Amino acid sequence: MMYKYTVILTHKHETLDFVADGEDAVRAAQLANAAYPGCRIHCVHYSNIPGHYAIRSESESRGSETQSGWWSGTFGWTDLDSATRFNLDELRATPLPLSKGMDAHWKLVAGKDGDAANSVRSNHLMGRQIIPKDSWAF
Repeated sequence: MMYKYTVILTHKHETLDFVADGEDAVRAAQLANAAYPGCRIHCVHYSNIPGHYAIRSESESRGSETQSGWWSGTFGWTDLDSATRFNLDELRATPLPLSKGMDAHWKLVAGKDGDAANSVRSNHLMGRQIIPKDSWAF
């Protein structure tokens, strides 16, 4: 069965969203990589999931504070509740900020209340590897 996936990626310093029809998120990521060879894949999710994007950096999180390491255009690196939310147009126009570990990346999040997009399935991809749902940093 084919599903529509949105793949957020960076190619030649430009952030793009790529819509792919695939059997699963892994195939959608492969299609995006074929279209944009050498791209950096940030996240893959079902295209019909509502939400916004936020910038996350594990190297900027403070110790065991799982809610820290999120980017705010006002406060810099902060917690998820204070993080700036971006729609797809803003995502395309916003360069990723510098982070200690050069690991800033886009994540799909829900509304301003800080809830994660819980309907994202456990095969959510980050940086070409499968991240189990119980280890998400939301």
